[in-house]
Amino acid sequence: MRHANFVQHVRFLARVRCLVGTMDPQPRESLLAAKFNADQHHAQERHDKLVQDIKDCRDRLHGMEGTIFFSTILRPISVHGAHLIYAPDDILTAMWVVMWSGICNCFHRCRGNGEAKTCWPNLKYIQRLFLQSLCEQKKFVIIVLICLAGAMCAKERLSCAMQNIFLGWAEYNTRIGFPARLLSISALMTVRLVVANVLPFTSPAFAFLVAKSMPIGQGGLGTLYLMLGSMPAGLVIPCMDWILFRVMREQQGEKQGEDHFRFTNLVCFVTDHLPFSFWVRPYIMEPVFAATKRADVKDETAASAAVLAGHFMVWAGPPTTMYQRKFVPDWATCMLIQPLGLMEDVAVVLATWAGTNQHTQCDAEIGLYIFMITMNAVRFFGLNKERDILEEHLSMLFLTLLAIAAKLFLKFDTELVASMMKEVTTTTLMPPLCATAHSNIKLMAYTLGKVSLIALVFRICSKQLSCLCRRS
Repeated sequence: MRHANFVQHVRFLARVRCLVGTMDPQPRESLLAAKFNADQHHAQERHDKLVQDIKDCRDRLHGMEGTIFFSTILRPISVHGAHLIYAPDDILTAMWVVMWSGICNCFHRCRGNGEAKTCWPNLKYIQRLFLQSLCEQKKFVIIVLICLAGAMCAKERLSCAMQNIFLGWAEYNTRIGFPARLLSISALMTVRLVVANVLPFTSPAFAFLVAKSMPIGQGGLGTLYLMLGSMPAGLVIPCMDWILFRVMREQQGEKQGEDHFRFTNLVCFVTDHLPFSFWVRPYIMEPVFAATKRADVKDETAASAAVLAGHFMVWAGPPTTMYQRKFVPDWATCMLIQPLGLMEDVAVVLATWAGTNQHTQCDAEIGLYIFMITMNAVRFFGLNKERDILEEHLSMLFLTLLAIAAKLFLKFDTELVASMMKEVTTTTLMPPLCATAHSNIKLMAYTLGKVSLIALVFRICSKQLSCLCRRS
């Protein structure tokens, strides 16, 4: 009896499957549209709740006195930032694992039960989602395309004008005193927030300009100017919020707390529509906040994690600065977090210093080694001096000190550096129309590549030595 019922059930499922396979495409499209609308409705509800949780956290932090920078931000950003410099192989491996697992999950989800037909509805769903997102921003997309077309038409003229402005600015900074130079570099870093928010990949260019702003013989101070000059730039958005709150006090918004963040809401709205920066909040900061909240931690910890994730993501620093007061609104965090998010730009400043001449190349290479030692120490002490990593960090320190000694006393690459410094000079009847920076790009790339390769080799050797010590 049970066998007969089972056979009838199998035959019924087979008939249903045949009917579904011969179904007209129109009902399939309607079912797909209904699924799309339902999924979109549920996703919108979850997103609205997440936005409200972030707003409640921001308002509560705004009502608190003091800052959470030293309690929940300084140590994590130092430890993880040092890890990015100290052990880049771990970061690349983790990124590859996440990307590969995501590709595999999408592939298996698309294949379904091994039938090719199940892949089409998923692809159709993704296509509808992409087209809908594109249609919502069609006006802005048209404006961006028109601006890009105009920029391509005037490419040479526009490029020359930008070189004249920014390189002229850097050359002017070399002729002024310390206070005026620091103020000028702070203004340059403020311009960086705006330009790099629109074009995030231009951020290293501003580190190059800071390095070129140093007078002859003071190239080693470029890192100090970069750090100090970035802090006033972080206060621009809080100051504008305060000014608009004072000016428009009589026209305060209906929503509680929003009147204190008028300029923040404006720059966030603009960033949401920028083609290279819109992804930072919905795909980095908000998911990190939600994931941290699911771990049953405090609101300020979740907000700090979202800000840290944005600052450590590649090409996401300036957009994160625009969104930051949506999560952590205190002024001290806005100012002090800026230097900690520029650890990669320090390498650019030192590499630019290396391209000046043969003597500065030696000093800059030693500076990069000292930077490695600093990140090694920050990483070790930030992890509460775990015994399991003591041998690894000590071996890394010893190998880096050997590299410094070899550079100072052996000087095995002196002839190679001298050959790179030989430049062919030509005499022109007219001065060039565009400003140029006198840096040896080949020497800069050699120094940065050499130190990076040595750091990677030292990292592998230190891990192997640490494993041997544990076994013994």
